Amino acid sequence: ALDPAGTDPSVAGADGLNTLGFHGTAATPLSTNFYTLRFDHQMSQKWRFNGSYTYYQTAQISGGQGAQYDIRGGTTKAVSTSPTDRDAIIAGLTGQITPHLYNSFHFGWVRARQSFNRLAPSAAAALENIVGTGSSAGQIALAPGQAQTNLVDAPIEVDTQRARFQNSTGRNIQYVDDVSWIKSKHTLQFGANFRHIPTIHIRNDKVVGSLASLEALSDADVSTFLSAIPTSERPPTCSATLTTLCLQSGDAQRWDRLYASTLGLVDNIGILTTRDGSLNPLPFGTPLANDTTLNAVEFYGQDVLRITPNLTLTYGLSYGWQTAPKEKLNRQTLVVDTTNNQSLTGPEYIAAKEAAALQGKTYNPTLGFEPVKSAGRNVFNIDWGDVAPRASLAWTPSFDSGFLHRMTGNRKTVIRGGFGIVYDRINTVQSVIILMLGVGFAQTISVGAPLCNASGTPGSGCNAAAGTGSPGVASFRVGVDGNLPVPTVPAVSIPVVPSTPFGELFSFQDDPNTKIGRSRAGDLTIQREIPGNMIVEIGWTGRWSDRLPQGVNFNSAPYFFVDTASKQTFAQAYDAVAAALAAGQTPAAQPFFENQLAGLIGSACAGSSTATTATQFLANAAASNFRGGLVSSLFSVMDGRRTCLGLTTFQNRQTLVVDTTNNQSLTGPEYIAAKEAAALQGKTYNPTLGFEPVKSAGRNVFNIDWGDVAPRASLAWSVRPYAYLQFLLCVRSAAGQGTPIRRGFLDQPSAWRMVYVGDLLGV
Repeated sequence: ALDPAGTDPSVAGADGLNTLGFHGTAATPLSTNFYTLRFDHQMSQKWRFNGSYTYYQTAQISGGQGAQYDIRGGTTKAVSTSPTDRDAIIAGLTGQITPHLYNSFHFGWVRARQSFNRLAPSAAAALENIVGTGSSAGQIALAPGQAQTNLVDAPIEVDTQRARFQNSTGRNIQYVDDVSWIKSKHTLQFGANFRHIPTIHIRNDKVVGSLASLEALSDADVSTFLSAIPTSERPPTCSATLTTLCLQSGDAQRWDRLYASTLGLVDNIGILTTRDGSLNPLPFGTPLANDTTLNAVEFYGQDVLRITPNLTLTYGLSYGWQTAPKEKLNRQTLVVDTTNNQSLTGPEYIAAKEAAALQGKTYNPTLGFEPVKSAGRNVFNIDWGDVAPRASLAWTPSFDSGFLHRMTGNRKTVIRGGFGIVYDRINTVQSVIILMLGVGFAQTISVGAPLCNASGTPGSGCNAAAGTGSPGVASFRVGVDGNLPVPTVPAVSIPVVPSTPFGELFSFQDDPNTKIGRSRAGDLTIQREIPGNMIVEIGWTGRWSDRLPQGVNFNSAPYFFVDTASKQTFAQAYDAVAAALAAGQTPAAQPFFENQLAGLIGSACAGSSTATTATQFLANAAASNFRGGLVSSLFSVMDGRRTCLGLTTFQNRQTLVVDTTNNQSLTGPEYIAAKEAAALQGKTYNPTLGFEPVKSAGRNVFNIDWGDVAPRASLAWSVRPYAYLQFLLCVRSAAGQGTPIRRGFLDQPSAWRMVYVGDLLGV
């Protein structure tokens, strides 16, 4: 009743039958104010001072796809704002100490305050006032069909990406000193750069999946607790002989999600809870806050040596480091193995998990999250190895006669070449914000898949005993089975150990051994002046970047897991079932599934399923996972059955996602990664998996740019051809040429997507 009538069936995702799109117009006014004050003073003939103060403010009601809207009653209203306030104090003193010695000192104080204000889900729930959403901890917002890409929208949007609040106050206090000294044929340059970076960040979310407001997720198949709807509660699959009152195989997942959303079947009721510096729980709704400081230091020296009038050598070295952030109340944690309290790193954890899976074993140590204060260390080690040399040479040939004279002219050619190493900077997203999102001081707690009698007031038709075999009558139904249950904040000790199953849904950590991204760059160019005021330049430029951070999930699905009895891998069994389903056939029993789910058929763990083999059970319960390549979701389904059977699970069941960093990446000159949520590698164990050559495209690109730039004459022209040569290191076969394409499956939870544009390198 709160949703308006649909107006547009052409909206992406609308099928025109079960769902319609809605178009509306919302006002999003913007106002800006800019002020500046500048003071320059020539202190003497040799010294000059300059200073300025700048203030810039914006006030805007946010629009676009990422904004939050209220469409109750058919009137569209934008309810999110994004004000910013930025100001800066800049001062500089430049002077000549001696005829050959110059110094320039600069000071900067820059402050940026930015807010993303949203209507909290609890406030939205109070406005909607839906039956059954009240609780002692406040109103509980409903999130129908929002476990993955939004299937449908609520009257007031409450998904994490559009309902999350953030407020940041970042300051950069910087001191820079540069000295230039001319000595004979040398021009020496050296200096230092010191940055002190205090940051205050307040937010009510953990990026994906949770907010500091109670929310009830109503979804299935792609969600955490409610798996695929059984075939007994779904129309039959269409075939050559059945063409009416049936579902196309590709619509099974959509049916499951609409079924759960329409009936109000609850996957989980969750909230992001926060704790103070002593790990005491704070009231529900208290946002997550960090007050941190970090420092960055850099020194450099360079010499420009004029060896001869036509030969110049430039060489230099820079060195710097960036400290780990220090939080005022020590509200930061490290992920540790509780058996020995050793910090865990992404590469080591994934390597151990892969080695175990190849032997048919699981690797799931109990995870703990230890506060930095008790660990007696910083959240990551300082990278002390960022030494950055560079050198270049410029030569102007001056041959008086002969072939070389004709080729180079008399001082009409310049040959330049150089090589250098540069390092990235860790911004406050990686060094401050990610560290706020670990377990301990911020924890996502939930009530998973509550049954219809969870609140003691079951509605008509409740049959909790049916369990997963019939979620339509067993699951909690919003508005039917009384008030929604509320999660309980667990007591914690040090280290904080999430309970199973899924005492924590998401945890984000920086790898304690993380390194600064590095790029090696080289170039060689030849520039020649030719008649007609024209210049021809041929050049090569190369870059090789490494140690670039990527997100790594500890719970990446081990798709190569070996069944020791049959030697069949999960991947082989998966391929066989997926191929059979694609052909409309009943899958044959696969040894991997039969052995890994031994005892399932005929037990209570199979629910009301009529399957005669474990393979058939999985094919019925998780057909959309086989068809869609959702490997991680399929492992979750198997782990649910293995838990019921008393078997060790493939995945860690304390938390769904533990996202840490790994200095391994897919990079290239035209690499773009667009993520809807958490930034995780799609193929954790082998990042290059799924890329292959495309024979229809060339690997080498040659471009000619012709333009009418005229530095010395109005009719002069510039011809600037350049060659772009790319080596596709991820391609292991020489059978084809071209740009790699992305194929295959995801070994990650499917709450994200990664888009690759252009050419990619596997480094």
